[in-house]
Amino acid sequence: METRNAVILALWLIFFVTFGRAVSKGKSFLPAGQRIWLMFFLSILAFTFWGEAAEASLDQYFHHLPVALYLKYVCLIGVCHLYLQMLREVGSYPQNHTWLDNLAPTAIGLGLLSFVVQALFEPVPLAELRFIIIGARDLVVLLSIVFGFLRGTLSMWRQERVLAMRLKQIAIVLFFACFAITTFGSMSAAVMTILHVGDAPAAARVLQPFIYPAVLFFALMLVPYRWYAGVLHLQRLYTYYRLKRIEQVVTQLAGTPPDPHTLQNVLTHSGELELAIYRTVISILDCYPMIRHTGEANQLVAEIHHCVLHHPDYADLVGALTAIRR
Repeated sequence: METRNAVILALWLIFFVTFGRAVSKGKSFLPAGQRIWLMFFLSILAFTFWGEAAEASLDQYFHHLPVALYLKYVCLIGVCHLYLQMLREVGSYPQNHTWLDNLAPTAIGLGLLSFVVQALFEPVPLAELRFIIIGARDLVVLLSIVFGFLRGTLSMWRQERVLAMRLKQIAIVLFFACFAITTFGSMSAAVMTILHVGDAPAAARVLQPFIYPAVLFFALMLVPYRWYAGVLHLQRLYTYYRLKRIEQVVTQLAGTPPDPHTLQNVLTHSGELELAIYRTVISILDCYPMIRHTGEANQLVAEIHHCVLHHPDYADLVGALTAIRR
């Protein structure tokens, strides 16, 4: 199986697995959930027919009309419109760019009109039409990314406090960035085709490699939240383990009993992990001033005190304490 086909198959597999789980939990029937799943479906459908060979495999069933070309056109521009609607709902819509509301519907309408004209009269050779339509589509996508998506998504990322969701927002931003880079090649090819100058196919190909990291980040966007949370839970377990070691040293030097919470408690009750980390940090901060001053103890006290002075934020303090090696 070719790499391209394997990637597309993997995307469809991830989509149907995650969608099936959402349906089983009733999450897909919420209005916001329906919009998100439709965006993913349209995006993967567009990726499925990426490239001339894939387009031809569909067009052969429609008397070789450019159906796949226009299908991708409608899908990707439709995704832009749906994503802007989602940003509006969460309060991250760029209010000073309301013209974006009409951009996608207008572009889709003009695109469908051009398809009818092409099907009836064939005024443009298919090879040239392909560059023009892809360039027009990518211009709409680029305008949506620059004036709508990036600002709105970065706003959501700054407001997000759950680390797993912040990672998903980063994947979305990187996906937009990679896809935006590819649009410059296709738009250049469209201009060259219209003006009959330069090598349009070469211009279209030069930035196409960026589509592969875009697909990777798209796949990460599809990954369910709980998968991210599972990986992060392992990281938080390691954080708790490191803090617990420091606490044991501190309480031993201070002559106080350690917090009774054990690693086994948080392994069997994952919901208690953050509370256990918090209690361990408090235990360290309460006990380290009581340490008797000796050579090694002085160094440990100084390191903890440095963390307290220079990391007033709780999350930063946890990270700094975890970095202490004992």
